[in-house]
Amino acid sequence: VRGLEGVAQTTLENETLLSSVYSVYCLAYGSASGGVFGLTEQRGLPKSGWTALMRDSHFVPGPKDPKKSKRVTLKDCEGAFDKAAKHGAHVDEMSQNLHLSSFLEALVRVAAAMSRTYDILLSQTFTMVISNLHDAKEHLPKAKALFRNSLGSNDVRTILEDNDTELRNLFSTFAGSDSRIDSSDFLQAAERLNLMEGALTPQALVYILSSSSSSSDAPVGEASSSADFDEFCESLCAIACFKTPHPHVPLPFKLQAFIHRYVNPFFTKRKRGGRSSTEI
Repeated sequence: VRGLEGVAQTTLENETLLSSVYSVYCLAYGSASGGVFGLTEQRGLPKSGWTALMRDSHFVPGPKDPKKSKRVTLKDCEGAFDKAAKHGAHVDEMSQNLHLSSFLEALVRVAAAMSRTYDILLSQTFTMVISNLHDAKEHLPKAKALFRNSLGSNDVRTILEDNDTELRNLFSTFAGSDSRIDSSDFLQAAERLNLMEGALTPQALVYILSSSSSSSDAPVGEASSSADFDEFCESLCAIACFKTPHPHVPLPFKLQAFIHRYVNPFFTKRKRGGRSSTEI
């Protein structure tokens, strides 16, 4: 296929944008994937999230703009989702969602539909796809708000309060005496706790940290981002949604499972003096 080399180069140049858009829409629209109650390491972007992204990026008309930017049809976008999800089934046979690799494939398929429409190279239409994704960034605050609303529940606050000592110890272990944890220390914590898997790449984790930060001077997704303790806890809640991604499992259960599986064992092994992949 002509233009694939250009697609690969454009993907590398826009890795942070692609990873951040994927991560936020997964969080906002369910991240449903995996086995019973989603208790696996898999997650993905459901079709509802994909359709919302296509509308937010103006690939297909939204309900209030029926004549706007008809670059591809809704059928084209849905077909791209279905084929990419089918090819990604080897990652998770029970999932009908897009994992990061199949998400990129779906975007290429949208670009291919545009290439046929305009009779221009795939590399050119894929650049147009990336340009449209920048439009979706305007909708990211709305998507984040859906997630942040659940953080204010009494159950979530209770779990954070019950585990306050462990969470503060975790924060200080990697932030040291500083009142904020920077992205490099946050990535070290993620590595020591074995959190880096699948879509939770270093770029995605930095995006999660910077999205949680309300006072960082760095743009969202920049490596110089930092967060205070409360923002650090919000980042952990976001990661917990990836680790237990089923949409019917409430956030409090996801957060409690995350603390039990990743945070508590970290300190248990340190107290025993054992050295493992989670030991500093």
